[in-house]
This record gives sequence, structure tokens and C-alpha cells, in this order.
Amino acid sequence: MLNPVKNTKLIIERAPLIYSLLLASVLALLPMSAQAQCAKWDANGSLKIVQRGQLPFDVTLEQKGRALTGTADAILLSEGKRLKGPVDGEIDGDSFRIQIFWNNYTIGVYIGKVLPTGRLDGEAYEKNTPNVRLTWYSEGVLKCPPPPPVIPKPIRSSGKAKPAPQPPTPPFITASQPIIPTPGHPLGIVVLGWEGGPDHPGVEVFVSMDNGAEIPAFSTEHSPQSPVWKQPKMASIQLNLQRNHHYRFVLKAAGKTLSTAAFVVP
Repeated sequence: MLNPVKNTKLIIERAPLIYSLLLASVLALLPMSAQAQCAKWDANGSLKIVQRGQLPFDVTLEQKGRALTGTADAILLSEGKRLKGPVDGEIDGDSFRIQIFWNNYTIGVYIGKVLPTGRLDGEAYEKNTPNVRLTWYSEGVLKCPPPPPVIPKPIRSSGKAKPAPQPPTPPFITASQPIIPTPGHPLGIVVLGWEGGPDHPGVEVFVSMDNGAEIPAFSTEHSPQSPVWKQPKMASIQLNLQRNHHYRFVLKAAGKTLSTAAFVVP
């Protein structure tokens, strides 16, 4: 056991807690308002603890979550004696605390705050004499890693959105909405599409106008492009139809009606 008086003298004159942390002095002089408070400080790496009239000593820290571990290495200025010891502690927000278990059987406790610039500032004492306190500060800054990127949450469907339209199942015939090139144009443009499917390789298209008789749609009266109208697979054609008339297109195979498309060209 150390004599309390002798132990107090040892702490004041020789113990390593008369040193403080080194972090680069130029950055330490930055105005506190120059940086915003960090959300999560990073204490990994080597620091130095410095105190007036004493030599700085090295502290190497490893951080896992809030826990700090590491080693310390110091030289007593009065004796030139080298001290070493393990370190443990924690950092929580801007609160910093470590203990150093020196090989001269003393335990140095360092409590401080991380300033907005990242510099450390606080008090130190030997664990057996907590009333004898010494101030310390760092000459550099802790690292402040950027926060992780914010990943937007996926937008959940409200159930009100209409599902994407599905292609019709063959056999079918469809007609687009009529397009009128200009208000006074006598014709409307309609795109007609159809497919007979594998069960109907020989489909034909018929047309009637104003509920008249059905005639083959490939006749020159309605469309001169007769070769395309007997394609069994998906086919489409653009038609120029007279305005103000009702049209009905019928898809047939061997005389049987498979599908119809009726509309008025306004």
C-alpha cells in the first residue's frame, strides 16, 4: 500500500496523469462555432495527453461501439522513468472517460468532454485520491465520420392504384381512340390490332359502317393494304376512316366470330 501523503506527492509530481492528450494544435485553435456537434465521435487511433510542465504521453485507443480499450506509454519528466499500462473506458456522445493502469501500481482516471471542434478537455485524478484533480486538454481533434446515408422507405401501395393493363388474350381485335389531325379534317386516324392465336391461324377481318352489311375489311373500298389482314399472329394497321360514322370490325375464323371492336369516329 502506498502512503497517502507519499502517494499524493507521487501523483502531483510524477504520475502520468500530469500529462494530457495531443491532437494537432492548429485545429485546436479553430472557433468552436466552425463545426457542428458530431453525432458519433470516432476515438480510434493514437492520441497524446498533455499538461503544463510535463511531457505528453501517447494513448492508443480502439473503439467498439461506446467501449474504449488500448495502451498508454509515458515518461516521467522528473525521473526520466518510462511507464506503460493498459487502457479501458468509454465514449458516449460528447462524454469521454478512460482509466490507465500504470505499471507503477497507480490508476489514472481521465474524464472529459468532446468540444464541437473535436478537441478533448477535462480533469484527471489518481483513483485512490479523487480529491486531487488536475486539468487536461487535447491539442487535436477526434474524428467525426459522416453519418450513414438515409435510405428512403419503400412506398407502400394504398390499394387504390389501378394495376397496369394486361395485354388481351387471343383471339381479339382492338381499336385505338380516333385521332383527328385538325378540326376540319374529314378523316380520323384509328389503329386496329388483332391476333387469332395458335388455335386460329386463318383469321379474317370484316367491317361494317353505320350498321350496314359486313364486308371483308381488306376490300379496296375500306383498305387497299389487303395482304396484312390475314396474318394469324399479332398484327396492326393504321386506318384513315371517315368522320361522323359508326364502324364495327369483326375478327372471324372459318365464318365464326371471335372478337369485335365497335366505335364512332367523331
